[in-house]
Amino acid sequence: MEDYKYTAKDFEIKWTVKLHNYFAGLFARKDLLREFCINNGIDYKPKANQKYAVPAEYIFSHSEIKYLSGIRDKIILAYYEDYKNKQLDIVQEIQKTNSDIKVENEILETEKATLTKYKNSLKNTKDPQARITLQNLVEVTKTKIDNEKIQLAEKEQNLENYKSINISNIENWQKQIDIVDNIFEIQKACFDKNISKKIAKYLNYTKVHSNIGEYGDSVKKILKGGVYDEK
Repeated sequence: MEDYKYTAKDFEIKWTVKLHNYFAGLFARKDLLREFCINNGIDYKPKANQKYAVPAEYIFSHSEIKYLSGIRDKIILAYYEDYKNKQLDIVQEIQKTNSDIKVENEILETEKATLTKYKNSLKNTKDPQARITLQNLVEVTKTKIDNEKIQLAEKEQNLENYKSINISNIENWQKQIDIVDNIFEIQKACFDKNISKKIAKYLNYTKVHSNIGEYGDSVKKILKGGVYDEK
């Protein structure tokens, strides 16, 4: 059953994305400083030894954040393919096992009815040879029933295991989302620090940050681990 289990994976953002972020921040430092000064009524460029009031925090927007959000969504969707396929396999196994359990129960009921029939015949039979035959049939049928019970118990345990894996996969998928989010929050924080270096230099102010974009529609519907595609 190990093949059906989804495990949350760690990863690193590609150096090309980090480089893209770095240069985007580098070339936008001057513009962000100007924006900050204009929006907060501060001289541009800020004068040395001049005291300025600054906000509790400053939130800015930049196209690079949209770029970063897009990369994040692509990574989530790529991981989702593996998760989805495992969940579809699990659902298929659950359905098949449920069907097998139904068949096993039907066989078991038939064998129980047969055993009752043989026992009743044995009670009403006087013929010694017939009694030997019926006694043998009773014992054989009991053995069949015992074996059917063993098979039924195994299938019921398999069903519980599949259901448990299904739930565990959903939990691990949500962990996967958290891992991706955390890594991109760290990368965004690096970008924020990079792009705001001139603000920090001129005003000794570092409470500048952006908000990473919302998930795209295709990602929003899979966040809770639902499977919306067919294999």
